[in-house]
Amino acid sequence: MRVSAMEGGAFLMSIGFFGTSIYFLSKVLKILYQRTGRRIQILTRIVLALMSFTLFTRYLYHTFWDYPGIIIVPLFMITSIVYFMNKERDLKIMITSMLFIGLTIPLFGLNFFKSPRNLIPKEWYDRYDVDKEVKISLPWNYESSVAKALSDSAFQLREIEQFENAVDLYMSSLEIEYNPETLLEISTALANVNKLEEAIQYLDTLIIIDPTFAGSYNNRGLMYYKLKENQKAITDFKKAIELDSNLPTFHSNLALAYYYTHQYDQACKEIDIAVRLGSDILTINTYRSIIKKMKCK
Repeated sequence: MRVSAMEGGAFLMSIGFFGTSIYFLSKVLKILYQRTGRRIQILTRIVLALMSFTLFTRYLYHTFWDYPGIIIVPLFMITSIVYFMNKERDLKIMITSMLFIGLTIPLFGLNFFKSPRNLIPKEWYDRYDVDKEVKISLPWNYESSVAKALSDSAFQLREIEQFENAVDLYMSSLEIEYNPETLLEISTALANVNKLEEAIQYLDTLIIIDPTFAGSYNNRGLMYYKLKENQKAITDFKKAIELDSNLPTFHSNLALAYYYTHQYDQACKEIDIAVRLGSDILTINTYRSIIKKMKCK
C-alpha cells in the first residue's frame, strides 16, 4: 500500500501493473489465435488487463483515467464473481483477482497519506475539503444593522452546513452594504459549495478594498493550493506571513505548498516555525509523513 512512497517505488509499481496487463492481453491473443478458450476466460483476462491499468492510474495518482475507471472497477467485480462461480478456474487468475480486490478497497473513500486516487475523486464534489477553519478577529465593522443581521444569519447557516442558503443571505447583505467582512465570509461559503474560482474573485475584490488584512491572502492562497496552482498559493501565503508572521496556520499552509512544488528544505523550515508558534500539526499524519520523508530536523 505504501510502496509508492519508497525510493523507486513508483517505478516498481508501474512495472508490476504494466507487466500484469501485458501478460493477460498476451493470453487473450493466444486464446483467440488457438480458438481454445470460452468467453468467460477471454472476458476475465481482458478485464484483469484493464483493471491492472486502472490500479496503476489510481495508485500513482493519474487523472486521465478517472471516467473509464468508474466503469472498469464495477465490471471487474461482477466478472470476478462470475468467474469464481465457474467450474473451470485458473489459479493465476484467481490469485490476481483476489489481489486486485484487496487493492480496490482503498479506492472507495479511504483517506490516508499517499492513499490512492479515489474511484470517485473527492475534488469532483469537494475541492475545498477543509474540515476545520481557523477563527481570527476581523478588523471591519458594519454601518447597517440590517446587513449585519443578514450576515450573522448566513454565518449560522454555514455552521450547520447549509452553504447555498448562506450564500443567498450574504448576497442580500452585500446589496445593502458592501462590507469587507461579507466578502470574506461569502468566499468561504462559495468554496464549500465547490465554487473556488468564484470564491477567489470575491477575495480579489476584498484585497483591493483592504490590502492589509493577512487572512485574505491566506484564504486565497488556500484556494489556489486546492486548485493545484501552488506558485500562486506560495505568493499569497508569503504575503500573509509578511503582514502577520505570528499565526502558525500561515506557515503550515505555506509548508504544504512548498512540499508539493518540491521545495523540501523550505517546507521543513515552515513546519518548524509553525510548531514553534504553537501549532499542533505534528498530530496530523500528512505533516508527520513529510517530516519523516524529508528528514526534517
